[in-house]
Amino acid sequence: SISLSLFLAFLLSLSVSLPPLPISLSLFLFFSLSLSVSLSLSLSLSLRIKMTFLRDFFTYETPKSVVVKSWTLGILNRVMQLLIIIYFLGWVFVHEKAYQTKDTNIESTVITKVKGFGETVINNETLVLDVADYVLPPQGTALFCVVTAMRITEKQKRGICPEDPSNTNLRCVDDADCTLHGVHQIGNGILTGRCVNTTSAQPIKTCEVRGWCPVELDESPKILVSRVENFTIFIKNSIRFPMFKFSKGNMLPSITVKYLQSCFYHREFHPFCPIFRLKDIVSWAQQDINFLTRKGGVIGIKIEWNCNLDRSADLCIPRYSFQRLDRVSVTNNISQGYNFRYALYNRDSNGTEYRKLVKAYGIRIDIMVHGQGADRYKARKFEEVPESHSHRSDTRLSSVELYRSRQGLSLSPDLSSTPSESSCK
Repeated sequence: SISLSLFLAFLLSLSVSLPPLPISLSLFLFFSLSLSVSLSLSLSLSLRIKMTFLRDFFTYETPKSVVVKSWTLGILNRVMQLLIIIYFLGWVFVHEKAYQTKDTNIESTVITKVKGFGETVINNETLVLDVADYVLPPQGTALFCVVTAMRITEKQKRGICPEDPSNTNLRCVDDADCTLHGVHQIGNGILTGRCVNTTSAQPIKTCEVRGWCPVELDESPKILVSRVENFTIFIKNSIRFPMFKFSKGNMLPSITVKYLQSCFYHREFHPFCPIFRLKDIVSWAQQDINFLTRKGGVIGIKIEWNCNLDRSADLCIPRYSFQRLDRVSVTNNISQGYNFRYALYNRDSNGTEYRKLVKAYGIRIDIMVHGQGADRYKARKFEEVPESHSHRSDTRLSSVELYRSRQGLSLSPDLSSTPSESSCK
């Protein structure tokens, strides 16, 4: 106030032409007035902010709704609400079951038994084959092969002999065409560096090899196994959801011994019978049994468990489907089908080791298990069984382990020893 008074006196003196004030006093008055005005404005603004905050804090707000009377907007609004309700009820809750907790931990095992008798003719002699002769491996796993045809090379001994004449890559004119100690990828031994005559009717020379002699001939006749279509496969599958402590198998309580002695699986009449005829499996996979018998192939049997255990456990039942897994090989001109080799070893009276080499063609069966289940006691528990977890690790055998069997096609009384490692191509 004093500064304001002095400043007004300064202005009055100027207006009445009074003697001017000193410069220093004028500046003092000016800055004093500015400071007082700034302080006054700051205090006023601070007080206003506090009053505004208090006034806004102790207030009550309510939304204002506007009603638009329009048929177009009303129908559009209800349609959008209906779509949202359908999405949550139909898709989220019914189809996806999003209210349930998912778990992919699954335990599964498969045991198989093949039965049936086949016939084959070797050296003009008809031989009867049982399951121990044509099923490899014999352990009854989820992956096995039913031998349907074979080529047999009798009494091979270690030595030197000419190569297969049908192998045009190893035909020769003189020794210069045969590399010493060389190995051809489709040959039957190690090259000796010599070009020799073959035992075929035609005058053909091939490179000499050191290995098992005589070598296997691709042109040798193929021996077929008859009655293959009537072979039966019994499948026993057990699954367990460890989180829910729930176990189930495809041997349902309604299945009896008498029923198993007369039933064969049928999609409509016997959908829960665990016994399958080989011809039916091939037919449901949309394949020709005669072609597979000659060339071989891989058939997959898929067991699917779709179980909602919020309901009764009796509704948890298996579903079977069939497909050819190596379907691409049908369109190839090279290496069609499925085959492998194994050998049966023995010794003659002189103690010399010899073997019977068998190139077997067969139908390989691969059983896969997958599905989904939900805890019947806790509605928020859910378990899904992916196909990648359908087998335990002990049922995933490689092609070499599959046929490293202690038993083989022993088709002659003098050859009954252990087959060697198989090689697939």
